[in-house]
Amino acid sequence: MEKAKKVMKGKTNNSIGHRRQKQNTDLFQKVKAAVSTRQAAEHYGIKVSRSGMACCPFHDDRTPSMKVDRNFICFGCQEKGDVIRFTARLFDLTPKEAAIKLIRDFGLDISVQKSEIVQTATLKRPGSDRARMKLLEQYTDRMYLVYCDYLHLLNDWKFRYAPRSPDEDWHPLFIEACHKTDYVEYLLDCLFDGTPADRAMIIIEKKKEAETLEKRIREFKSGESYGTGPDIGAAAGAGPD
Repeated sequence: MEKAKKVMKGKTNNSIGHRRQKQNTDLFQKVKAAVSTRQAAEHYGIKVSRSGMACCPFHDDRTPSMKVDRNFICFGCQEKGDVIRFTARLFDLTPKEAAIKLIRDFGLDISVQKSEIVQTATLKRPGSDRARMKLLEQYTDRMYLVYCDYLHLLNDWKFRYAPRSPDEDWHPLFIEACHKTDYVEYLLDCLFDGTPADRAMIIIEKKKEAETLEKRIREFKSGESYGTGPDIGAAAGAGPD
């Protein structure tokens, strides 16, 4: 009986973990699709010119040096990112707290309580539990490396393709880096620290996305043309700009 109780408790905890995981990944996408950095800046009392320039709130900025649109970049202190990072920095919040604040402040029709209930999933393979765990570790290691490589590229693109002047068009890879960094960091945290059930869920849900990224990264490293905007928006539920 005691063993059965532990099993039931474990299943309940796993189910809650899965719901929270999906809620967090969906949350970032929905908020960023609904609110631009410019809208947030103006809402929080920052004066933005018609050309999208504003005094940066993250350093002692006496002349407007921050360009705000859907994302933001400061040409003074080099701070950059999306609306969630902007709000998090402005109010000293975590990314999730910033997303929730934006939902409340803008009255967005996004619930932080409701999310699709993801059924407990496991990697079903013949063999012993030890064999299944080994297989899970292999899948986890491979996916972790793919997202690590992608994160390294995102961090590089933030600097390599950052606009050098307020009038310069934003490079698609710079925009992609701003949009995806928080999302990829979240997945890496789950793959590194998550329970076996959490990792199995990510592997099942993100398998196609990881394969697409792996192909893009391989083409990039081989010197081939590297397309922008991997189809991880749909796989991630609308896209963590």
